[in-house]
Amino acid sequence: MAKLSGLESPSLLLLRFPEESRYLIAEYLQKYNFRIKITTPRKLRLGSFKATNKGELPLIHINNDLGPYSFLLVFLHELAHLQVWLTHGRKVLPHGKEWKNSYHQLVLPLLAGDALSFDLQACLARFFTNSKASFHRDIVFQRLLHQLDGKGELLMLKDIPGKSDFCLSDGRRMIKLERIRTRYKCYCPSNRKYYLVSPAAQVFLNNIPGVEQLGMANS
Repeated sequence: MAKLSGLESPSLLLLRFPEESRYLIAEYLQKYNFRIKITTPRKLRLGSFKATNKGELPLIHINNDLGPYSFLLVFLHELAHLQVWLTHGRKVLPHGKEWKNSYHQLVLPLLAGDALSFDLQACLARFFTNSKASFHRDIVFQRLLHQLDGKGELLMLKDIPGKSDFCLSDGRRMIKLERIRTRYKCYCPSNRKYYLVSPAAQVFLNNIPGVEQLGMANS
C-alpha cells in the first residue's frame, strides 16, 4: 500500500485526480508499496521516481501545482518507473521499451471505456506509438492538457511573432528572435545573454517595447 509523506491524507490525494480515474488510482495505491510526496513545483521536473536502499520504500515525487489530468499522467508515468524497477532493477533504460509497456498497461483501463475524452484517448494512443518519454514535448497533447486542467488556452513561443517581448513561466523576460533548427533564439535583457528556447515553451506576452527599442541586434 502506498504511504503518503507529509500531511495529505489518501482521500485528499485522490481528489487531485480526475473523478473518472479515481477508482483505478485507488486500486494502484492499494496494490503497490511505495511512498508518495507532493512537492513544491520544480522547474525541470513535473515528477520523479527514486529507487531507495534496501529496507526503504521507493519514493515518487509529484509537483503540487499540476491540474488533475496532468497529475494523473505524471503519477502513472512515475508508477511505471516503479514497476520497471521492481521487475528489472537498474538493468534497463529509464524510458526504454519496458517502461513504455508498463506505462501503457497502467493507462489501458482508462482507454477501454469512456473514462477519458475522445481527444485525450487519441493523444494517448499517439503517445504510445512514438518514442517520446514526456507528453509535454507533444504540442497538441500539451495544449489539450492545459484546457482539460481548466487553465484556458495555452500560449506557446511558436504562436507569437518575432521580436515579441514575453516572459517564460519561471519569470524570465525574453525577446523572440529567429528560429535555429528546432528552437528559437531569444534574448534576455536582464543579463544580455541569448538562449535557445523550445517552440512549445509557455509564454506570457509583455506590453513592453521590443527589440528595436532595446538597442540590440537581431542576430
